[in-house]
Amino acid sequence: MTNWRQELGVDRQGMRFYSSLGALQHDRRSLTCAHATEIAWDRMDLDGVVAIGNSPGVYIKEARFFDPKAEDELHRKLWLHATAPLLIVIDSTQVRVYSSRPKVTKKNKQTFIETINRTAESLQLYALLDRVQGGEYFETHKKHFYQQHAVDNHFRRQLEATRNFLQTIDQRISPTKIHSLLVNAILLRYLEDRGVLGPNFFARHTSSPASSLYEFLTGNDDLQGAFASIYRALSRAFNIRELLDAHDLITEGPFRTEHFQFAADFLCGHSVGTGQLALGSWSYDLSLLPVELVSAVYQEFLSSEVENAKRSIGLVATPRNLAEVVLDMAFENCKIAEPRILDPACGSGIFLVGCFNRLASSWRSRFPNADPLDKLRALKTLLQNNITGIELQPTACKLAELNLLHALLGHFHNAELDQIINRKPLRRDPRGQTTTTILQGDYLRHHSGQGFDIIVGNPPWSNDPDAFGEEWPKSRPVPARGNLTYGFSWKALDDLAEGGTATLLLDGKAMLSSPPAQDFAASWFKSANVDTIVNFADLRNYLFDKKAGRPAALFRFSHASTDGQDRSRRVRYITPLKNSAGKRGGLLSLAGSRTQFVRYSEILRCADTGDNALFRMWRVRLYGSGRDLSLIERLAGFNNLQQLLLSAPGKSGYHQGFNRHGTSASALKRPLLAQIPFLPTATDKKWRCLIKPSSMLFRTYGEEKHEVTRIQQWPSDVQQLFFGPRVVLHHTPANNPPYIQAAYTETSFSFHKEIHAIYMESASASFLKFLAAALSSRLSLYFMFQSSFSYGMEAIPQLRNVDILNLPLPDFRGQADKARIINNVAELIDDVKSASPSAEIEEAINSYIFDYYDIDDWERDLITDTVSTVVPAALTDKIHIWPEETMKIDARQYLLRLSEVLSDWLHGRNFASRAYVSTTAGTGVIVLRRGEQGVSVQTASRKLEEALTSLRAALSSSQKTNLTQDVMLFDGDSLYLTKTMTRRNWTRSAAMNDADHVISALIKARSH
Repeated sequence: MTNWRQELGVDRQGMRFYSSLGALQHDRRSLTCAHATEIAWDRMDLDGVVAIGNSPGVYIKEARFFDPKAEDELHRKLWLHATAPLLIVIDSTQVRVYSSRPKVTKKNKQTFIETINRTAESLQLYALLDRVQGGEYFETHKKHFYQQHAVDNHFRRQLEATRNFLQTIDQRISPTKIHSLLVNAILLRYLEDRGVLGPNFFARHTSSPASSLYEFLTGNDDLQGAFASIYRALSRAFNIRELLDAHDLITEGPFRTEHFQFAADFLCGHSVGTGQLALGSWSYDLSLLPVELVSAVYQEFLSSEVENAKRSIGLVATPRNLAEVVLDMAFENCKIAEPRILDPACGSGIFLVGCFNRLASSWRSRFPNADPLDKLRALKTLLQNNITGIELQPTACKLAELNLLHALLGHFHNAELDQIINRKPLRRDPRGQTTTTILQGDYLRHHSGQGFDIIVGNPPWSNDPDAFGEEWPKSRPVPARGNLTYGFSWKALDDLAEGGTATLLLDGKAMLSSPPAQDFAASWFKSANVDTIVNFADLRNYLFDKKAGRPAALFRFSHASTDGQDRSRRVRYITPLKNSAGKRGGLLSLAGSRTQFVRYSEILRCADTGDNALFRMWRVRLYGSGRDLSLIERLAGFNNLQQLLLSAPGKSGYHQGFNRHGTSASALKRPLLAQIPFLPTATDKKWRCLIKPSSMLFRTYGEEKHEVTRIQQWPSDVQQLFFGPRVVLHHTPANNPPYIQAAYTETSFSFHKEIHAIYMESASASFLKFLAAALSSRLSLYFMFQSSFSYGMEAIPQLRNVDILNLPLPDFRGQADKARIINNVAELIDDVKSASPSAEIEEAINSYIFDYYDIDDWERDLITDTVSTVVPAALTDKIHIWPEETMKIDARQYLLRLSEVLSDWLHGRNFASRAYVSTTAGTGVIVLRRGEQGVSVQTASRKLEEALTSLRAALSSSQKTNLTQDVMLFDGDSLYLTKTMTRRNWTRSAAMNDADHVISALIKARSH
């Protein structure tokens, strides 16, 4: 067979390719899901693995010829293993690509994504891995990567169906008992798939010889006794008390024969109650399902038991890919071979399982030839002494115990398990110490009595004021609204050993954008030594269930020095952005994510400043570049709306409408309101700059009396928000782009609290019209997106009072040029004859607003690009298609602006700029050559590959650079840049930011 490694290009610069199991094991500390990948290599007999970022992305298998039956089995294993999204099978003439998320049915057909002829389509074959790494491949073939087809969804549905059947038999049995029965049964199926529960086991340890678990169970009239005998034999063979607990559950529990029959059906992969195979030949093989995935499924499955309380106590199941990223961060700098580990809210144990797999793999690498019994004792000791979990829900505790046992057995080869199971069993049942340390209780009230080297987990995302009672230290502030995120993050400091670190996945909204918690957050940052923050806000719509509605943030921290904070050190702030490899392929890696470093002195300064400065500092860095930071800082230096209202003579204010809840009688206390129309919250017209009675949907106040039942007791002057000239705005922005819906009106009408009003007795009508235009302008949306606490952090942005009042508004008094702009805008608004101004008038108004704020041309491009490209990408979970013609135009504008900025800094020096881009590639290349002239955009795939080849040749062999991420390389008179092919990376403002990086690199090089 010809050299497929060369044809795929796995050995070229930028590829992270593992050609052997030994290479994988050597690099396990830097590869996510390393243990699961080792199992896949062994069970699928792989010939290579290509990593995408830090995650296994593509499995490669060499075949002599196309064997449909063999490849169907290989594809089934890929689906079951659910770690790498793609499998490539290569024979002498053809390459076939398979997805790990096929649509599985009883009569599953051969469903590869595509075939590639190794001779006729060599260029397509060579570009395949680049397309995968860049994410374009997943978007092009998105129908092959639907999440609902993944094995975890099938497995969870099967669990739920079986649970529901079991509950209907006797509804008096608690869900906890039902779940325990199911999960213990699954452990048996796992042991059968591992070859433990086979003919030898049943002949040696039971009185009923059988060839399989199902034959043993169905061949016994007493199913309860059959289940119990297996657990008793296993508990003695492995000396594990938790297996004896399962025996006690079976013998002493409230179950009936029907329960055990349904459990037996489930174990064999049958549709419950039918006796038919649920997935045909694609039935489950639990020896291939990674225990981390099983744990994640259990956590989602468990949520149904506490569905009513789930949101109130903040249970949010952690996706497996996110848990792996958290664990990678937790172990990144760990130098201890066997650290003591705590998960303070362990749920079903997904983090503890990952921690144990890392410790066990490390032990195995140090003692590769250990006797199986010695290995069992050593790994059990690790579980007992080094892995601790605390959990409030009793069922979750049981699931965590069984998941850890599952993980323990996963570190033994089948032959080792046979050797253990065939030794002389214990004469008595193991009634001593448990193998696992899972404690049921409330972590905030738990006194561990020991220090942990690593604390890791995903604490509840909710409020519980009762959790901070007498046991909460008086020296610490009580978290705002009893927020558990702050409680767990602070108590973790108490439980860390000297030199230990906590890595917690926390509620990003609470930690990074919650004004009520400003004081608590400021105090915590002064007490904790935070070294890394990962803000997952841009991934919020597909990391978690959308119902969770909040972004996650990872914090890694330790004790602050006893001498106080080192103000010169820096915090690593990582902000990964959505891409197709993550959304479609389920891959999540921080490699290549935008990383900024924030000095702790700035954090402490913002903490001392107050006024939400600490949260605003993190918020503006979520999407903002250096130029954005400078512009936002300049705008924030102006007076704001709040200062204007406070300094204005006469009556002025900013208030919401009345509350619709209470008693109807109190509405009569404001009889004046009954004499004016009522504006419903939802109108049938889009808001722009003007409200007229003829253009809005009004109803009389009397028609709304059934809704209006209480009116707030305002001071008398506040009633002015319903009368006379004023600006009104809706608390929810428009759809997309999410402009503030603001309007000027002189009409008297009342409204609910979802509508706000700004009134200024001393202001002219012209200024109020200008204010309405400014609030609904492009500049206002830009400022809100880059600095508010809701935009970009929540699925549906909401206007908060603090955000509106903080909007910059330069003082116009005594400045003739600004007064002239105000009058010009007012005249444009007066010319509007409908509720929707024309595009020309809107553009003219935006231009005047830019002039009022002294926004220069480059800043206008920065604002326009953000509003038109970055905002839509950030506020939806869609990956937008980029048409080729639009791509060519955008790439040319990018080159022109890049050249303009660099030429300006280089005092007019000439150079040629070329872009090599393609809609079928994940990466584009920019080449700048000194001493030449011209700008060109090449869209041919062959030209792009030639540019990538030249770049790889320029890279030294020691540079392990991933070219699907943004790379900058100087090579003689040439400068190479690579850019991922997403539209927000190819705007004019992106070009300015890239030029800044080039200039910074040149300055740094000259200084050396």
